[in-house]
Amino acid sequence: MVAPQELPERIRHTVEELPYEKQQEVFDFAEYLRNKVKNQNTGKNSLADLIGIIEGPEDLSSNHDEIYD
Repeated sequence: MVAPQELPERIRHTVEELPYEKQQEVFDFAEYLRNKVKNQNTGKNSLADLIGIIEGPEDLSSNHDEIYD
């Protein structure tokens, strides 16, 4: 196990060695965890937590009729 004071530096070093796309995945996951902890502390969920959890066309609302007719 890594000492708490060493962990951020080890994470940074590891992430720097990854390709950009994987760095973005790590960042997205870290943001998810941060928001999850924040919501647990406040007991509230926000609409922003739902963005991106379902795959589909980005322009679904503006092109609904064209897509589903």
